[in-house]
Amino acid sequence: MCHIILSFKIYHMRNLLYIFIVVLLTGCVEPYTPSGVKEISGQLVIEGSISDNESVFILRTSVKLSEMLTGNETVDDAFVYVEKETGEQLQGVFTGNGTYTVATGDLNAGMKYRLYVEAGGEEYSSEFLYPLFTPGIDSITPMKKGVGEPVYICVNTHDPDDNSRYYMWSFKEIWEVKADLFANYGYLDSDFPQFFTSSTSENTYYCWGRDNSKKMILGLSENLSENVISNMKLNEIPCKSDKLSILYYITVKQNQIRKEAFDYYSNIQKNVEQTGSIFAPIPSEMRGNILCVTNPALHVIGYIDVSTTKEKEIFFPENLGLYEAPTTSCFREITDDPEFAYPVYGYYEISFSLPIPPLYAPQKCVDCRLKEKSSKNRPDFWPNNHY
Repeated sequence: MCHIILSFKIYHMRNLLYIFIVVLLTGCVEPYTPSGVKEISGQLVIEGSISDNESVFILRTSVKLSEMLTGNETVDDAFVYVEKETGEQLQGVFTGNGTYTVATGDLNAGMKYRLYVEAGGEEYSSEFLYPLFTPGIDSITPMKKGVGEPVYICVNTHDPDDNSRYYMWSFKEIWEVKADLFANYGYLDSDFPQFFTSSTSENTYYCWGRDNSKKMILGLSENLSENVISNMKLNEIPCKSDKLSILYYITVKQNQIRKEAFDYYSNIQKNVEQTGSIFAPIPSEMRGNILCVTNPALHVIGYIDVSTTKEKEIFFPENLGLYEAPTTSCFREITDDPEFAYPVYGYYEISFSLPIPPLYAPQKCVDCRLKEKSSKNRPDFWPNNHY
């Protein structure tokens, strides 16, 4: 009976520079040349929408191109609430990094809502709007044209009531991955070695990755005879990506939006595409529906729509044939020399019954935490019996 022993060290990286990326917006748009472009710095940027159950808003300040390395500064000391036209105020709670959440509950079809913000000594509000009631998501489907082609995650929906022809989506994704080789001994969360086992979380074999959409995805059925969205692409995954290797999960949020909101988001994206920078100067006329009450001449960036949110989730297992496993070199890199040119990355030891000597291989072959956005943080709802 043989056994495998792992020994490696994880080297911590310090002083990483994180550049926060502004939310990008995409949709069906025509070529656009922005006019009246000037650099607007230090003005309030409000992202989010009023929705049912919980509304989330992000407050930050715009920056100039010359300041792009500093990123956008979040606004962490604002007073935020959603107001009903009756005067009732639903208070927002600050949750960190410029984010405020408001428990809005069920939206009333006969009631108008708006956002109110106090920040930097000024007061801001969006216009009062009735809620749009978003239809449900019909399906989420993977599409692949053939061998070597990427996998597209698509959404399908329709609205028999024809409330709005404009839609917006976002998503979160989780996937399970594993290392190329399994080891039963090594370092995990401490400086002391421990035995690994596949039946508990004490291993570096199984991991889970997480990500979410980095842009608002826009779509419309404006020119169709029926209000139907078919195979709207939400995400593109390379066929050799680890995301598809074992089990892939995605949850999609869908909102119907007004034409004014669609046009605003599309214009923001057009400006980004034409200037070639996510930190591009903002056209001075590109205003949303938020005004500074105390200083109407003060420019505010953002559009606050009011609509319910529909959500749908789905798992895609490996046996759908979407994944094309890349060739691994790990089995060829096993050696009996502990100094085999991977000292910076650590190594692991394979020991069979004596007198067979230990064998070694790169850390990349045994530590799933080195894979993209992966960790040992297993979701509580995950169906696979892996740890």
